[in-house]
Amino acid sequence: DAMPSDPAVEALVNKWIAIQDQNLRQVVDEPYEVVYNAKIPLDGLEKSVRNKQTNLGQLIASAMWKSSSRPIDAAFFNGGSIRIDDQLAGEILAIDIFRAMPFGGAVCEVEMTGGLLVKMLDTGLQNKGTGGYLQWANLSRNNTDTHWLLGGQTIDPAKIYRIATNDFLLTGKETRMDFFTPEHPDIKSVTRPKDNTELGSDIRKAVIAYMKSF
Repeated sequence: DAMPSDPAVEALVNKWIAIQDQNLRQVVDEPYEVVYNAKIPLDGLEKSVRNKQTNLGQLIASAMWKSSSRPIDAAFFNGGSIRIDDQLAGEILAIDIFRAMPFGGAVCEVEMTGGLLVKMLDTGLQNKGTGGYLQWANLSRNNTDTHWLLGGQTIDPAKIYRIATNDFLLTGKETRMDFFTPEHPDIKSVTRPKDNTELGSDIRKAVIAYMKSF
């Protein structure tokens, strides 16, 4: 702070900050608004989100789960979507969510069989250590770690569940998840946001709204 700014560098920095803010305001009204106070640091470290469930991953998945006006059974997304490789603590600004998830993407509602849901969750575990490890909400393993639960109940392979996920996963381009596309016979429907007024039009918009609800 004691060093004077170089006018040429300062002008260049201000130019790109203005471009950044103009783009962020296409998603949120105020990028520098405080949206959450994290008394416990939110873990976005790469070694964490690609290997275990973290509080930041669960918060993002919960935001996806709650972003729809229709009932959603659960949510998951690939941990590699989180790129900040840091922890968020104290006052969190809207712009911090863009730092955490620079790629954005829409939240899609997918009606799928429980069998396909279990296959995706199992594959997420196989992807431990990579960006294809899944972070989730309203999903868990049972006490003996032998099968999956949704809302505390064993997942029925034949039942149709409505799951929120990020649109990238539906491309089938994630590690070992090439089967997960809208053409899969166990996917009964895919609902995408109609326009950018919906929270699900950008996962970061959904997360910021969810944070502000507390």
